[in-house]
Amino acid sequence: MMKQTKNIPELRFPEFEGEWSTDKTGKIFQINAGGDIAKENVRFEKDEFYKYPVYANAEANKGLYGYSNVYKIEAGTITVAGRGVNIGIAHYRDHRYYPIVRLLVLKPKSNVDLLFFEYQINRSNIFVESTGVPQLTAPQLSEYFLAYPGIPEQQKIATFLSAADQRIQLLTQKKEKLEQYKKGIMQQIFSQQLRFKDENEQEYPEWEEKRLGDCLKYEQPTKYLVNSVEYSNSYSIPVITAGKTFILGYTDEKEGVFNRDLPIILFDDFTTATQYVNFPFKLKSSAAKILYPKGNVDIKFAYEVMQTIKYEVGGHGRHWISVFSDLVCEFPSYLEQQKIASFLSFIDQKITLVNQQIELTRKWKQGLLQKMFV
Repeated sequence: MMKQTKNIPELRFPEFEGEWSTDKTGKIFQINAGGDIAKENVRFEKDEFYKYPVYANAEANKGLYGYSNVYKIEAGTITVAGRGVNIGIAHYRDHRYYPIVRLLVLKPKSNVDLLFFEYQINRSNIFVESTGVPQLTAPQLSEYFLAYPGIPEQQKIATFLSAADQRIQLLTQKKEKLEQYKKGIMQQIFSQQLRFKDENEQEYPEWEEKRLGDCLKYEQPTKYLVNSVEYSNSYSIPVITAGKTFILGYTDEKEGVFNRDLPIILFDDFTTATQYVNFPFKLKSSAAKILYPKGNVDIKFAYEVMQTIKYEVGGHGRHWISVFSDLVCEFPSYLEQQKIASFLSFIDQKITLVNQQIELTRKWKQGLLQKMFV
């Protein structure tokens, strides 16, 4: 490792030395925009004739829009998103395809490692100032400067980072399989196709219908709302929401921290989103209910019951009192609830572990991107 100087990366393979070259993107690549394609030439399913990918601007699945019976670009190029939220995102294409108009196509003018330049362009965070919809054009992109080493070093960097991406992909697939497994098991459990037995291998009593409001009591969040949204990762108390974001940030406020009767269910009174929470926290939004168990109810089991409820939100009403507390669901005995909750928690722990591995690998890769490039 060496201290970064002009056009020399901070972290480098030991067999390489010397400064990297720097050129405008337009000197390294011929840059053209994608084109329009007739609807009759596109299908959403791949077959013998419609086999050429059509790429759009979206990030998901590297921007795959569908398949065409014609192609416009030969293998060996890079596409860069020219519009939308993913503007500037690059993808190496090692096959024939058809780019639609919102994509820029980079064809190398000389021998380069395209995967290396995919990483280099993506880490450059290309952004275009605009008073309207942000748009990256071929002339604009051609003026950006890119630094690069010789071909052997390009290839070694690309291979190394590609291995990290493959690990992330494998871990992501593992997580998806675990999530699908849990979903399938839950369907069997809540349809009662799968039943648990006690320690003597005896059947538990039949499930009974109960109102959610008879199984869960609620508390308003007023006492636990955060005063300041000046969050910092150096603080210790998470500020949470029932939505997908879950942890909004961390606060140093010590008063009004919810830290009793954990775990609980956090219920968004407007969206009906839920989170299972087993750590102290503060809240930002007053549009929430903190749910506790009533009597012989396992809170984890109750949370999983709520995940099976299919309810389409309409309007902006408060949904716990007006709707959810009156919903009738089937509950087994308390002992069977505990067994089910323990089994599902075991799967959750596996999913959490894999997710942590994904995040650690991503952070590790991000650190490499910062240190291995100029």
